Amino acid sequence: MANIVRDLPPMKTFTSSGGAAVTVPTGSFDDASSLTLFFTSSFTGTTTSAVLQVTQFDPAVSVQPGSPSTAWFNLSTALVTSSGASITISNISFRGLRASFTATSSQAGEVFAFISKQISV
Repeated sequence: MANIVRDLPPMKTFTSSGGAAVTVPTGSFDDASSLTLFFTSSFTGTTTSAVLQVTQFDPAVSVQPGSPSTAWFNLSTALVTSSGASITISNISFRGLRASFTATSSQAGEVFAFISKQISV
């Protein structure tokens, strides 16, 4: 099987105020073997660090099969701390992803990171 890369919608800020904030959740990972997040220069202007969080439900699907948990859990204790960096997550076993951060300044809808997924075809 060959692997190809598909782009997902970018992670965007949810609010325009300072303080605790999260990005808009991203989903559609069912066929992904890995994800790579590319943090934009807006990241540095928005926050000094972020924690990646995952969930069992898929934010891209309106009707969920069964009743998966809608809680958000920290993916790791590692913080994302710089723009221009990328992070690759392999062995995807979650359905939703977002970043939790303390905003210093941001505009609602500001692109925080671009996301690509690797799939087998």
